This record gives sequence, C-alpha cells and structure tokens, in this order.
Amino acid sequence: MADVTNSPQNGKPGLGTPHLTRVAGVDDLIAGSMPGMAHFARTGPDGQTCRSCVHWSTRFWETDQNGYQVESEKPVDSWKRDADTGELKPRRCKKFYRMMGHTLGPAVPAETPACMFFTLNESAPPIERPARKRPKERPPPDTS
Repeated sequence: MADVTNSPQNGKPGLGTPHLTRVAGVDDLIAGSMPGMAHFARTGPDGQTCRSCVHWSTRFWETDQNGYQVESEKPVDSWKRDADTGELKPRRCKKFYRMMGHTLGPAVPAETPACMFFTLNESAPPIERPARKRPKERPPPDTS
C-alpha cells in the first residue's frame, strides 16, 4: 500500500492521513496525483494531461500592495522549457490557487494526468519544442 501519510518525509503533504477511512481505489488516485493539483489525477478526460488544460498556468504571479500573490495581467512571453531536454517546465494550477483561497501550490508537471476540473486549452503548448526559424541566407554582395 502506498504511503499516504501527512508528513514532510513522503514529499506529499496534505494528500492523506492514516486516521482516515481507507476506500478501495483511493490510494491509487492519491499515488498518481501531484501536490498542487485541484483534484485527483486521472479523474478528468481519458488521455488528457495538465499541459492541455486552461488551468495549467499561463500567467505570472506577482505580489500586490497588500502582500498577496495575485495573477499578473502580463501575458507569458513563451512556454518555459528545460534548456537541455526541451521538456516543458512544471507550472502552477490556477484552479488549485483559486480553490485554496489564493494560496500558491507547488508547480505541476505537464505530463500529469488531468483531474476533474480539466478544461481544454485551445492554445496549449506543443509537447515537442517547435523548430526555430532560420534566418534566410543573404546572397553574396555584388562586387561588379
């Protein structure tokens, strides 16, 4: 059985406690979920991941004048990727943020299976890094 205790040692704080009643199948849902998700993984549409959800953050977070973390109105200039592998970097779930009283949760990896709050993002980032545009070659200067 998976360790679902609420302790910092297992790296999944808040995802269960040994004092709750065990229900068949819930341990599997907990094991597949990531901290920072709005609900259990694999409760959304089959085959969908957080990468293709509108709640997988596309905004910057800023601190307002009262010291609260708020979503910035500045658009994200690009999808952040690991420089070596080209994989998308984890992002925060906006649904989790709103449900938890505007508390930032940990970033969720792109390949995490979708939860029940999944909403399709029509402009989701591609899995693979897009090919970079190469500048057109200039003809050699005319020296005649």
